[in-house]
Amino acid sequence: MYTEGESRIEIEQLNLHKLEDADRFKCRDLMLPEPILDSRAVCLCLVFTLVVCCLFGDSSQIFCSFDENTFPAKEVAIVQLSFDGINTFHCGVGTVVLQTQTVLKEFNQLLEEKDIRFKLYLVSGDYSQQLPEYSATMFERNKRDCNESGGEVFLVPISKNNQMFGDPEQWQELCEGGAKLCAQIINSNAYTIIIAHDTAYAHLPLQLKELACRGEIENDYQILWVPHATSWNYNGHTSNGTPQWPERHHWELEAFQQAAHYDYQIGCISQTIKQTITSFPFFVPESCLMPYQTGILLDSYLESISEDVIAEELTKRSIPLDKRLIFTIGRANPLKGLDITLEMYRHLKARFQDIHLVMVAPESDYMPSYLQLLKNRIEKECLDVTLIDSFDTDIARFIYQWPKTLITSLLSRADTRPLTIMEARTNPKNSLVLSSDPERMGKQVTSEINGFTCSLAGLDTCIEAPLPLEGAMKEIVDTAQQILELSDLERQKILKAGKELVLKEYDLRQNMTRNLNFLFQERSSLSHCLMSDYCSELSDHVVEISELYELPSDLTFKTLEGGVTNPPVAVFAKDKTDPLGIFKVEKDISIAAIRMKILSEIKSKSFQSLPLIFKDQRERYVTKIGDHFYSFMEFLSPDFRSITFKEMLELTGHFHHAVYSIVCPSILQRSKLDEFLTRYDIFFDPWFKQYNADIFQSSFWVEIIQLSHYFASDQFHCIYTNLPSQMIHGDNNQTNIVVSRNMPYLIDFESLRRDVRILDLASYFRYGGFNTYIDLIEQGNLVTMINDFYGTVAGKLTPQEEQSLHLVVAFSHIEFMSWALQVLKQAVIEKNQHKENEFVGYIIQYINQLRQLKNIDYFWKF
Repeated sequence: MYTEGESRIEIEQLNLHKLEDADRFKCRDLMLPEPILDSRAVCLCLVFTLVVCCLFGDSSQIFCSFDENTFPAKEVAIVQLSFDGINTFHCGVGTVVLQTQTVLKEFNQLLEEKDIRFKLYLVSGDYSQQLPEYSATMFERNKRDCNESGGEVFLVPISKNNQMFGDPEQWQELCEGGAKLCAQIINSNAYTIIIAHDTAYAHLPLQLKELACRGEIENDYQILWVPHATSWNYNGHTSNGTPQWPERHHWELEAFQQAAHYDYQIGCISQTIKQTITSFPFFVPESCLMPYQTGILLDSYLESISEDVIAEELTKRSIPLDKRLIFTIGRANPLKGLDITLEMYRHLKARFQDIHLVMVAPESDYMPSYLQLLKNRIEKECLDVTLIDSFDTDIARFIYQWPKTLITSLLSRADTRPLTIMEARTNPKNSLVLSSDPERMGKQVTSEINGFTCSLAGLDTCIEAPLPLEGAMKEIVDTAQQILELSDLERQKILKAGKELVLKEYDLRQNMTRNLNFLFQERSSLSHCLMSDYCSELSDHVVEISELYELPSDLTFKTLEGGVTNPPVAVFAKDKTDPLGIFKVEKDISIAAIRMKILSEIKSKSFQSLPLIFKDQRERYVTKIGDHFYSFMEFLSPDFRSITFKEMLELTGHFHHAVYSIVCPSILQRSKLDEFLTRYDIFFDPWFKQYNADIFQSSFWVEIIQLSHYFASDQFHCIYTNLPSQMIHGDNNQTNIVVSRNMPYLIDFESLRRDVRILDLASYFRYGGFNTYIDLIEQGNLVTMINDFYGTVAGKLTPQEEQSLHLVVAFSHIEFMSWALQVLKQAVIEKNQHKENEFVGYIIQYINQLRQLKNIDYFWKF
């Protein structure tokens, strides 16, 4: 339970990220074009300093300074999906969600002067108003808060709307409906972060990938699934490893095991969660895990409340003022262990007559009969207990600061990082935490250091009748007695340790800032991955492929020549010489699917020089086969002649004309310059000098380094970003143009993007047409030929393009070399001799071409 209050927290400076070479980016101001601001290649890290002062009473002062160009977009949509706390009262997960919203609202205030903001969205089930936890007030408050940020609250229709936590049938509805809503949000924002909380939304990443594979997601997003507990540590399992709730277990298990295949992250809120999901039966690789530290807003708990006010509030709730109090809080269900605390209190009452138990146990749809069970026990045995069965949002902080509260009993059967332990230790007067053993409670409590812990061995069933004072119950009662009999000095020492731990580890503002840092760090898709045996993988899934694409059942596969690190794989029917099509591994699913969707639309409407693109039986452009995602398209039988220089100009012109009016999705607005800036440092790697001194210590290599430095400069950036831009092929070279049936076709659109249009000409001049390019320069006919064969279709070169053409050609060389150097180093490390020789060849070839470019009179003058 939690109520917001005024900010009072300790000074904490959180420097999240520093650019190692700020000079490279100093020209990135707010006047630059939007594609640069939105690009993840330059700006996927949050750089700000949050200073908040005064722990115990002075007014808060908050300020923020950061480089706005490191933000992924001017507006970042943050979507949280939760089963509670949105249109219902909230406890653990809902509290995390709502307090995260509060922190983000505070950040918006700090960022207001920078004209940057988080747009806040919340998604939950459309629960019945008859549900015990339903709260119209909570729903209206969340709508108001989200709308103020520019976001919204969405409710997903569900058939079982009288259940809050639900079951796999309801969860499937939540994930399918939630994914569609998230896709709408993604497509209406430049950059979106999605945080799917707990089991109910475990399959949301899978559903989003399904939509992405159909080309229905057009913008950048990142998703994090945050399980707050698992069936393994929440519901438990038998000694032979059988889960107690198999339906929940299998639902979660699929989500955990698919994280690596579908390339999404799982947020770990505690070491307990991490240890569980990296071991049997989940075995999630650590590369799929991200620390996602939860915590609490300390404000209302740090606020000092007078004893007179507390006494008045306790009296309102019929809580005696003359007795020592034991306090417990949690939804009325057996997992929270309220029955164990009640049984502990029954035994303690025989030893201490001056104690009283206060239970806050609001009714839960998880097990409605449990609350009545507690009431029956209290009435039958005439126990001196105050039971509050509603959502009382203030009682906890009053109880904690009441001098006569001595124990907060949190004997949960299963919690992996409960907020109640954090809240109970933030600022209690005299109360110490008694919790179940550390493994159950996320290892938050170290016994007799910052609280007390007890084993619950043998207490896993609901207590319907008194238990004898033996075993685990005796240990619990004896520990509670120890707490009641502590000296003031011993009690204050443990209290102090608990407070210090909360301030150090559980401050949500501090933790959320760290979480944002992780979320903004790019997991780069700029691949220098070396070729895998995709042919064998496809061969192992013949039946599946036949069904997916309605192909013959007897298929064979062959890797084709072409593709520097990702060659196509042709599929053949038995006794047929011509392939049925080609498979291509896709590294970035969302980009690949939207790219295929655009190309399919272009081919059907205006530009025939493209291969047919095939969708599978579920209308997906990209399909998971084995451990990889593949696209599938037409095989174009080559005429075994190369395209001429003039044909290339005409083909490129027709393509540019066909795509000119297309509104490019932001997911494809990734310029080659931005990609180059992420790899620029490779030119300064001392490894290359040791690898081959003849190449990398030569005098001309020094000039190559100077040229790379120039292309990372503000001067070139300003030239580049002022050149005409549109959607382009991105890798328009000789290997990506096929003449088939005497008609030229463009293929291999992995680099399709919005970028400088003459980059498509520069790519061909670099690879396939360099000699003709140089000859035409010497003859003085280059621009004339471009305008005659390219310009008549796509528009003649502008004066800026004519002036910058050779510069962009050189940039194309350097940009490719920055990537080739990465692949070369990786090949050497992996002892791939073939790939090493291939890329040394590329580098030598481009060094020689740059030598020729240097002879152009007006070029090498930067």
